[in-house]
Amino acid sequence: MISKSIFLKGLKELFSFNNVVSISGGSGSGKTNLTLHLIGDLLTYGSFSDSCIWIQASELFPSGRLKQIFEIYPDKLKYIQENIFVLPKDHNISDYLEQENVLAQLIAPNTVLPPDLRYIVIDNISHQLRFEVSNSPNVSKVVSCLDSFYTKQLYPLIVFCIRNNFILFLLHEVTYDPLLTQTRTFFYKLYDKLGTIDIILHNNKFNTKRKEMEILFNHSKKTFQYTIEQRGIRLL
Repeated sequence: MISKSIFLKGLKELFSFNNVVSISGGSGSGKTNLTLHLIGDLLTYGSFSDSCIWIQASELFPSGRLKQIFEIYPDKLKYIQENIFVLPKDHNISDYLEQENVLAQLIAPNTVLPPDLRYIVIDNISHQLRFEVSNSPNVSKVVSCLDSFYTKQLYPLIVFCIRNNFILFLLHEVTYDPLLTQTRTFFYKLYDKLGTIDIILHNNKFNTKRKEMEILFNHSKKTFQYTIEQRGIRLL
């Protein structure tokens, strides 16, 4: 079993090479669970000093799950609850235009950011784009929509994070690509060019509890086995 501290230390070392982390996986693989656990641990790693913005792009922030994971560490739980700032505050983003407006407001020069902001999470980044594309009447509209997403949402956000030394976590839905005969994130070509730190979660068809995590960056790969427990992700 790998220790959590070694895992976190290795992940933090990768942040010095790239500030964008892509987390993808099929239904039930634990994308949100993993991200919630990672953010909680990162916020309370060493001195409690950082904060996080969590953008509800498709699902409401799992506050009950957060409490489950960290309730045996009351000091950590209190700090995490007080230092994860959810956007929008009272609902998840309802459509593509609202997401564009939320991100534009976040990176606007006059926006007052939380103190000691270090992490930004979007759960999940392509959900509204997927519905916008599905409603596009023809190929030219699809191309225009994808270009607009990259130039108005994704690229400005990444530049903003690089400029401010923020770590950006992008959660992704996945689909099966018959040409590549593998599961890929929706609109993967938009993200492949970013050279992100990729965390890919796989369900095990022979063991519904035991799962596999791949961490890929710069042509190197590490593989871990894990389970989803009441207290979060457990590395094996």
